[in-house]
Amino acid sequence: MQVNEIESHLAQAPGETLAFVPKTIEVDRLAEILAAFANGAGGILLVGVTQKGKPTGLADPEAAVDKA
Repeated sequence: MQVNEIESHLAQAPGETLAFVPKTIEVDRLAEILAAFANGAGGILLVGVTQKGKPTGLADPEAAVDKA
C-alpha cells in the first residue's frame, strides 16, 4: 500500500470495510474485527491509529506481533 492510499484511508471514518485499532488491542476484539472482514466484503485494518484516524505508530512492530 502506498503512502497516499494510507492517507486516504486515514481521512475516512472507520466502517464495515475499514478499521482503526490502537497499538494495543485485546486479542478477542481483534478476532471480532478480522472475522467481520472475513464474513463480509473484506476490509482494511490499520494498526496504531486512533478511532479519529490519527496515527500513533508502533515503537516496535515486531514486539507487537510477538504479543499476539
